[in-house]
Amino acid sequence: MMKKLQIPLFLLLSIHLVHTQNDLLWYDRPATLFEEAMPIGNGKVGAMVYGGITRERLSLNDITLWTGEPVNKMAHADAHTHLAEVRNALFNEDYRAADTLVKRLQGSFSESYEPLGNLFLDFDHVSEATDYKRSLDLSNATSNVSYKIATTVFN
Repeated sequence: MMKKLQIPLFLLLSIHLVHTQNDLLWYDRPATLFEEAMPIGNGKVGAMVYGGITRERLSLNDITLWTGEPVNKMAHADAHTHLAEVRNALFNEDYRAADTLVKRLQGSFSESYEPLGNLFLDFDHVSEATDYKRSLDLSNATSNVSYKIATTVFN
């Protein structure tokens, strides 16, 4: 009887551990490119956190900053009729045709968000950092950077 209870309990604990680990993205060095940075925000205002040690960079964005002009939604009212063609091209791995066809779905101009700017924070660290970890917890939407310099932990 005891062995039967241990197996399901072990499986439940394993599933919880896997779920918890899958919700956490972490890296052992700062980001150098925009695509490596961690996104934070609320859907209106956002930033990309690079996790720098001597200099932190936050690439800022605001939903109200965009290029172009308001789009006339009726300009391509038949756009939905081209979706099947795009899907067929993708299914047949004809990516060049899919790229051309998908433009029929977009209209004459699709708005693009513009960056608000970069915020740089400079830190006067005098020695090397160790135990570096940069993370994004998807379960609670928090980003964290931690490292140690001498005996001080920065978090």
